[in-house]
Amino acid sequence: MDETDPLHPSTLDYISSCVRCYLAGNVDKSELYGLINEVLIFHKFALGSRSYIIFPQLRLLWKPASKHSKKALIPDFGIGRYTTHGRIRLQGGVEAKPPVSIMLNLPDPTSLEERHPVLIRDEYQRAILQASDQVKAAIKNKVIPPNTTIPWIVSIGPYFIIRNFGPYNADHLSTRGHRPNDSGDAPTLEALQQVVANASNVPLGTPIYLFGTAAAGIAMQDYLSSGLALYDIPIPT
Repeated sequence: MDETDPLHPSTLDYISSCVRCYLAGNVDKSELYGLINEVLIFHKFALGSRSYIIFPQLRLLWKPASKHSKKALIPDFGIGRYTTHGRIRLQGGVEAKPPVSIMLNLPDPTSLEERHPVLIRDEYQRAILQASDQVKAAIKNKVIPPNTTIPWIVSIGPYFIIRNFGPYNADHLSTRGHRPNDSGDAPTLEALQQVVANASNVPLGTPIYLFGTAAAGIAMQDYLSSGLALYDIPIPT
């Protein structure tokens, strides 16, 4: 294990110091991108320099088959590869939001939801809804395979979860939960809005990780390495 390894103690110390520097500043979302990008770079080289490409602010049309619709969903990061056909494939992505005030003092991630259930569940659920729309757009743009589960990173400041999305049926694929669309399926939209309304009462059901910790490094490495298998699944043309 060398100092470029994402699980090396010196690397974890470095990422942890980046976290502290970020939280001591303006905690702007755009500055959070630098932190997440740095994490992805360390893991990229651990898995192999050609394992994946980081696509910042990837634009995914909501209705790619329409010549007149310009509405797009934009993951903060797409994680994928170029194909030989001039297209890209994704194995995952990242939706990031600025931290909430209780995160500024770096509380233990393992007790964050337990100590602040309403705030944490509400914040993550809103971000999850947005990430879900991004996955739907990715499926419709044929950059990830349909009819399978797609894991996505959802980060609130330096605290992140790994959330699985899909498979989606036709009604779900046509319906945006964040900034709803008029052409969406009404019962599906109502169900999505009900999830957000009840978020504070429903546990996240997944661990929360803090960048710069060993647990976060292991989770991210597992997430990125397991996602490589998605490149082997054919996408219908």
